[in-house]
Amino acid sequence: MLRRAFTVLVTAGVLAATSGVATAEQPPTTPPHDPRIAGSAQRLAIRIAPCDPNGPSGTDRTMADQLNPQLRNKMAGYMDAYRVSCARAIVQQVRARGYNQKAAAILIAASIVESSLNNYDEAVDHDSLGLFQMRKSLWCPSDSQGCVNPARAVDWFLNTMERNAPAWNDMPIGEVCWRVEQPREDLRGLYAVEANDAVVIANALWSGAGSALKHPYASGRVVSGRSADGRLETFAAGADGVYHSWQLAVNGDWS
Repeated sequence: MLRRAFTVLVTAGVLAATSGVATAEQPPTTPPHDPRIAGSAQRLAIRIAPCDPNGPSGTDRTMADQLNPQLRNKMAGYMDAYRVSCARAIVQQVRARGYNQKAAAILIAASIVESSLNNYDEAVDHDSLGLFQMRKSLWCPSDSQGCVNPARAVDWFLNTMERNAPAWNDMPIGEVCWRVEQPREDLRGLYAVEANDAVVIANALWSGAGSALKHPYASGRVVSGRSADGRLETFAAGADGVYHSWQLAVNGDWS
């Protein structure tokens, strides 16, 4: 999880890297191995665990290629087969627990901010591990693999979400995320920045979440755009129909 110990300087660097809005006269610096920097060289040095025991698939790569042009924030251009496999693992467990697409988008938004959709097997922020940067000392003190098991990590997030944000289905995605992750107050807005892209990713993966995606163009293709009044809309083709999500207001919550 994002720790209160991070300095204001790091916060500025993260905001600039993720939102594309914050600026600084000098390039912001970040600590080595900062997992929140999606495309950093440091990311390559951090040990990661597989999200799928069979590893990323060719279809995951195809989906990554489809998603990258659709994304607008931190993950734009940085989705790859591995990260799609991690997002897919999140969606699979969300569906297995009986939750809806919005829940999947909430978890994906949180993972984008916390780990750039990497299942980190090496603690770089205190003793935080996994897709949601769970504290090993709190959640898996005797079994660190519990923090890097995607299904168990998703279960932790969903259970915490029910406690901390019981009205999650009627709340903005970003607010649900920070109520679960409990970051420092000035970092709470990072989750809302990633909400739109998280919806796009969740919609693209939802129809194939029961198994590895087999038909990425016919059953998993995602298209996003803006309506005449400026609201974002996404469409994802599935074997059982077309999924459609839309913003309730410009830059607002999602249906």
